[in-house]
Amino acid sequence: MSTLRRFSEKDRAYFEYQARQEYIREQKTIKYEREQESLAQQKVIDALAQEKVKFIQEKAQAQEEKAQAQEVAAKIEQEKQVALAEIIELKALLAQQNQEK
Repeated sequence: MSTLRRFSEKDRAYFEYQARQEYIREQKTIKYEREQESLAQQKVIDALAQEKVKFIQEKAQAQEEKAQAQEVAAKIEQEKQVALAEIIELKALLAQQNQEK
């Protein structure tokens, strides 16, 4: 009977050891999966941050281009007003010359 008890105790100790090893493997797997998930999330966050920076840069550039276009339009409008004033002045001179003849 004592021999049987020793075998039984050894079997129980072996199964306890195996159960501990399996638990450790499971915990390592869970830890690894969490780390991989965390890395994937960090990659997504980094990609979104890069897209946000790119969007902000593009928006700033678009605003700068818009401001430049507005400046050009204002300059053209100013030149147009000068040209119209010259045309009016020239028409007045032409009318005056026609009246003198």
